[in-house]
Amino acid sequence: QLFCKEGILTKSGDAFTLDAKKELTIQSNKLKVIHFKSDELTSLLDKYINESRRNSSEYRIIADPESLDADFDDYAFNLEYSESGESILDIKGFSNDKFGISYYLGKKLDLALQGALVDERSSNKKLLQLFKGPMVIELYRLWEKLFTYLLVSKEMELFYQLFQQILDAIRKVEHQDKQKFEMFYLAHLFMSMGMAYALKPSLLDNVEKKKLAQVYKDNVSEEPFYDFICDFIEAIRNSNMVRHKYVQCPLLNYVEEREGEGVHIDLIHYDANFSKIETQLKICKHKSLFSPRFVNFDEVMLFQLLKSVKSAGEGTFDNELPLLDSAFKNFYNINYRDKDSQTEDNIKDKIYGHHRTETDGPSPKYIRNIDIVSDEKLENLMVGLVNMSIPDEIVMSQAYLRAPNTTAERKSYLHRILNDALKVGADILVFPEISIPVSSFFWIADYARKNQQAMIFGLEHWIVNKYALNFIVELLPHKIDGYRSLVVNIRLKNHYSPSEIDLLTGYGYKIPKNKDIKYDLINWNNVSFTAFNCYELCNIEHRAYFRSKIDVLFASEFNRDIPYFSSIIDSSTRDLHCFIAQSNGINFGVSRLTQPTESMTKDIVTIKGGIHPTVIVGMLDITALRNFQVMEYNGQEKNRQFKLTPPDFDKKNVLARLGINT
Repeated sequence: QLFCKEGILTKSGDAFTLDAKKELTIQSNKLKVIHFKSDELTSLLDKYINESRRNSSEYRIIADPESLDADFDDYAFNLEYSESGESILDIKGFSNDKFGISYYLGKKLDLALQGALVDERSSNKKLLQLFKGPMVIELYRLWEKLFTYLLVSKEMELFYQLFQQILDAIRKVEHQDKQKFEMFYLAHLFMSMGMAYALKPSLLDNVEKKKLAQVYKDNVSEEPFYDFICDFIEAIRNSNMVRHKYVQCPLLNYVEEREGEGVHIDLIHYDANFSKIETQLKICKHKSLFSPRFVNFDEVMLFQLLKSVKSAGEGTFDNELPLLDSAFKNFYNINYRDKDSQTEDNIKDKIYGHHRTETDGPSPKYIRNIDIVSDEKLENLMVGLVNMSIPDEIVMSQAYLRAPNTTAERKSYLHRILNDALKVGADILVFPEISIPVSSFFWIADYARKNQQAMIFGLEHWIVNKYALNFIVELLPHKIDGYRSLVVNIRLKNHYSPSEIDLLTGYGYKIPKNKDIKYDLINWNNVSFTAFNCYELCNIEHRAYFRSKIDVLFASEFNRDIPYFSSIIDSSTRDLHCFIAQSNGINFGVSRLTQPTESMTKDIVTIKGGIHPTVIVGMLDITALRNFQVMEYNGQEKNRQFKLTPPDFDKKNVLARLGINT
């Protein structure tokens, strides 16, 4: 009434018209106006805001397969109570929760895409019971999601059962315009199934076509049903309108495909090492020009990385910066049509560049300088040490290297770690060497971008043509024009340990060679750091280069020689005069955050042993360390917050990080 009185809305029957836009009408049963006075209590509004934040936060949590199945009834149904209370006597009725069902299916689909499936028979049976009779018509908007879930989780018998139940429901429901009703829902059924099959068209072979045709014939007519599906798949793939977020490897749906109608590569593979992706991985200009979305920088980087890894099957891997540059080239060509107003240099300056912290000549050949552009300046770095076990079969079984462990239990273990990390608020997570399965790499990168969570971890050996590649990875979030983005940096291990070489060659695998030895000097959020992969720490010359160049050294390890590596860490934190974050597997321990102070206070965090994975956060006072380092010796002697800097420590590099010109 207030809005009508003020001339904002005009009421007409059961609808309102917005006076400024006569063509825009609003149904009255979908409009609610709540008036809050500025000088009165706003608890209702505050509660709504807090609930929205809580729901948003819960959605960021990765689902645990077992708890998700147990909570099916909570997601699927709403109990309606009278105003008097919430006892069983106060129940007025119950209803299906379409949003809850959609949320539940979305979580199940995410887990299926990760390969993180437990015994699904109980929950799948409930789903098929829910999508039955009149209810399946009411839930028609969720057909595509359920078909996709069943296809991804390899439940094709249930896929056909759902097809049968939908056809049966369409045939039986009475409607005043039955023919129009049936045509609408049949067309929606074709689209829902076609969207699922478009992700993995190889499943729709001649045998499957006959099965589908028979079900359709028994329920509707003898029309060539599968022709409708195939035509729809063809249109969806040619227009690149598949569900991009379900594609296993980023941008796989953007590649040039073989010539010939109806020939499309699968976008979903049940392959832990992605070795069955046989396409040339060349971006199709037509698809990049006309595809309907913004492509994130990390997606292009991961696509370029997959190309590089496949080529590493020839025996060498190129750690050079062109991986970053070539990824940017594709990123720019795909996303920026108006190249006159948005030049390559303009966009690149918003993502990364080269930086020089050293003052005396060029870097050694083996140092790669990367500067991630960011407006954020961290004075304290919250480092989360991940205390986790590494399955024994990773380093004890040839069968494992051929068929890595991708069980639901393994994925749930990772989910628990990442969910804990969200709660403790670490700026960056540090995992041990060979701790992340290759099959989890792409979805973890997507998780890191969405949650803006930095990570450093070792990938399990990526097997390509019998070569065992041991990578260390940095996922570094940042924002481009306010949008969440991610830089993915990856480097092949420079020095495989003798025992690692022994193990791999003993099982018949080959050791790849770096085209050039490389280490990274990275600047991210005004923190300079490098990362070493286990046995690389034993090279004293390579460690020594980073003296005065870094605030933090990250060490990702899987090593049983605790005394030797502890000595290296203790020595390095004083010789390089920096913080060191050391992450080792629970199997051996020790993981710790250490600093260049006296022995009693040097370890900020120390973890060893245990059963359950944990994330322990320690704070590194970056600014305090830098301010100490630029003092003269007499000032440091009086201050005593840290140990004295070593001889020939170049303060100019530290002053540059503090933003002070000399």
